[in-house]
Amino acid sequence: MSLAVRPVLCAILAACVAAGAMAQSEGAPEAQTLTWDRAPLAEALYAFTEASGVEIVFALRLVRDVRVSGRYTVGEPPGPALGALLAGSGLRAERVRRAQFVLISDPLNLPGLGDDPSLYTGVLEGRVTDAETDEPLWGAHVWLVDLDLGGVADARGEFAVERLPAGRYSVRVSHVGYRTVRVDLDVFPASPQLPPTIRLRPEAVNSSAATVRPSAQPLEPEPGLAVLTPPGSPEAGRPALSIAGPVLGGDLLGGLSLVPGVSRAGGASGPLTLRGADPGRALVVRDGVPIYGENASFQPEALQSARLHNGPLPVELDGGAGVLELTTRAPGPDARGVLAGGLGGVRGVVSAPLAPTLGAQVGWGRPGPSDLPLASARAEAGALVIDPRGWRGEADAARRAWDAEAKLTWTPRPAQTVEAGAYRSGTRLGADLLSGPAPASWEIRSASTAANVRYDGLVDDRTFASGLAYLTRASGDEETPGLATQTAITEGGLRAEVDHAPSLTHQVRLGAHAAVREVSADQGVRLRQRLTEAAVYARDTWKPSARLELRPGVRLALVGTRAVAEPRLQARWSAVPKRLDLRAGLARQTQAVHRLHGYASGANAPRDLAATRWLLASGGIAPAVTWLGGLGAEWRPSDDVAFSADLFVRTARDVRLARGLAVQEPPVEAASLAALFPAHRERAVGLDLAAGVRRQTWALQGGLSLARAEVRREAPEASGAVRPWRASRYSRPVSFSVAGEKTLGLATLGARLDLESARPGARGDRDAPEARLTLGADAQTEAFGVTWILGARAETRLRGDGPLASGGLPPGAPLALGALGPAVVPGVRLVARW
Repeated sequence: MSLAVRPVLCAILAACVAAGAMAQSEGAPEAQTLTWDRAPLAEALYAFTEASGVEIVFALRLVRDVRVSGRYTVGEPPGPALGALLAGSGLRAERVRRAQFVLISDPLNLPGLGDDPSLYTGVLEGRVTDAETDEPLWGAHVWLVDLDLGGVADARGEFAVERLPAGRYSVRVSHVGYRTVRVDLDVFPASPQLPPTIRLRPEAVNSSAATVRPSAQPLEPEPGLAVLTPPGSPEAGRPALSIAGPVLGGDLLGGLSLVPGVSRAGGASGPLTLRGADPGRALVVRDGVPIYGENASFQPEALQSARLHNGPLPVELDGGAGVLELTTRAPGPDARGVLAGGLGGVRGVVSAPLAPTLGAQVGWGRPGPSDLPLASARAEAGALVIDPRGWRGEADAARRAWDAEAKLTWTPRPAQTVEAGAYRSGTRLGADLLSGPAPASWEIRSASTAANVRYDGLVDDRTFASGLAYLTRASGDEETPGLATQTAITEGGLRAEVDHAPSLTHQVRLGAHAAVREVSADQGVRLRQRLTEAAVYARDTWKPSARLELRPGVRLALVGTRAVAEPRLQARWSAVPKRLDLRAGLARQTQAVHRLHGYASGANAPRDLAATRWLLASGGIAPAVTWLGGLGAEWRPSDDVAFSADLFVRTARDVRLARGLAVQEPPVEAASLAALFPAHRERAVGLDLAAGVRRQTWALQGGLSLARAEVRREAPEASGAVRPWRASRYSRPVSFSVAGEKTLGLATLGARLDLESARPGARGDRDAPEARLTLGADAQTEAFGVTWILGARAETRLRGDGPLASGGLPPGAPLALGALGPAVVPGVRLVARW
């Protein structure tokens, strides 16, 4: 470019810039001025907010029927202009942030109060606790929605937001692993009320990388309590660590059997046995509804938590040796689900919102190997024995199971919830014996059904109320050679509870429960037995200090015509906060429904009959009464290492146990059952030890149980002598389990070993010990917004067959469950979770 052209271009550029500036100056608008003449205050505030750019928070009830006059020019300081606009209205604007004002009523609208903030401001304070355990939730977020400010609860669960203008505020309270709630709280210059307690309900939060659980600390004072947080990962309450899916494959009962003192009958495929007690002494409760069918199956992904009460029970529960309490998840605001299929069965759980205040969840499943020929059977001297996990036998056998459930949740108000749920499961055990002089068939079909409606709601800031109506039924249909039997137990009940916190150190629970039970049976003759039960209970959770918690309670019940009083006491002391907890408990517990289990002669030891009978505590049949005491401790030297120990003592009377070996299916008539299952006394003592460590890429958890359980018939010998004590049928002096996992990139490898000492044999000796080894691997990835998990699992059982008993089957021989030797059970599954 030549030197002569450059001055010309510079002149043209300067002219363009000058022209643009003049055009902008001529087109610039004048400052806008808003004017109000007796305008509704609400309209004036909306216009003022839009013009000034500040946020004004106010309640409509304060500005209703208020008119103002004034003006505001855009660009002026908003504070003085807002004060002039409100002059004479009886209201004032208090600045809470740089560009945020709160409209409040001038205290009493009296002059001469000055500018002392204490005259028109107060403190928003309260306490956040776990709705189930009442433990303080350290770190809970308390947020004032309209003001966009808040605070965090301290170690006692207490929070305080100071210097707030008097008035009512919408407060959102949240904590990781808990359901967020909104409440309206009042702030007064000098509050005459006690600070409110806000209770949050646990809710597991799933992500692609981890499962965040409601509580990482063992805050319950109840000794012997274990908590699992599905899907698929057992998180023992002592210690609160978890081993994830590879070695469990979504097996809820398999996860529970990792807890020391817990095993399973029927060759590790039957119902739970707790600390050497008969399986009939353990009760399953789902969403507050008792499930009496022992073969019931549940979808782990549909559960919020599984709490195994293996020690002294809280006052709201009653039973024999323990209670497995299952709580299903509530549908969330977003659609979510899981589908799984493979050799381990098929299952699915889907939940979705139907409306802003309405949500639904459905689940279905067919656990186990489905139609694959993985069950085996063989004839022994006393019964035809089915091994649901066996590969070999001399009879064709099959085991099929299924379950389905649905839940509807309605939230009419933020602090109120109505839930309706239904559940049904079924199991079929069958075998065809083709050898012998005449072919024969055995089949047992069992089903469990439950339906319930539940209400939960806050009555006020310190009172929580709940109500439950339910109907549950378990039935069995048995066909054995020459004998057909139908049995069923039905129960309908009502429950109401009120939790009230009169102070920060006390929370009182009052409750009432009424139930009507009926047992029906048909074995050629139709029979019925009915029992009514009514109970009231009370408990006080008292915290005299931050380290000590006491829970005294009492349950008073009328079982038929029998009056029963059951004192309960639980205590926890944090010797070293967050590091060392000591627990103790004592309870008297009553079991009004006797679930009876018979035994048949087997090759090595008595076999557990597949059929179940129910006997109600009415007439001359007394309920089983149990005293259970426990001491426990948990030590956490660091956040990822934990050790626990639980010592228990149990004694019981009027426990109905089999008198001898069965030669056919049990009868159904009450007097005959009482004669075959006479009343026994029971005593047990033991020590459960557990340890766990969890690092970033690996985890290890183990448990050891040392226990002894004994029983004896209450009726004396014919000579009048007291009968001697003998080992309980399910007493295992030593049991050990260890499980570990290792994460390698997208894959997780797992292994588990279970060792159990032998159970008592038929001749006073013991059968062979049990040993099981489980190996598993999971690979996880993300695609199309879905988490995909491909898993493989194999369980190897190491156990000798033992010699076959001589002789064939007697006429009408019953169907039983048991292990028939070594077996390898494979499993492959594909899981999709979103």
